[in-house]
Amino acid sequence: MAEKAPERPAYPVISSGWDSEDEESRGKTSDLMTAVKALAVLSLFIVAIALLIR
Repeated sequence: MAEKAPERPAYPVISSGWDSEDEESRGKTSDLMTAVKALAVLSLFIVAIALLIR
């Protein structure tokens, strides 16, 4: 009766980089590194503003 759907081609898996977010092993360290980088950028920004105002 109903025709069988054609087999789905084996497309290559392309990772966007977000797939690895599910791994809990590196999640905590990456959060810490993100916080450290944000703090560094914020500190540089504040220093630059202070030097401009001076």
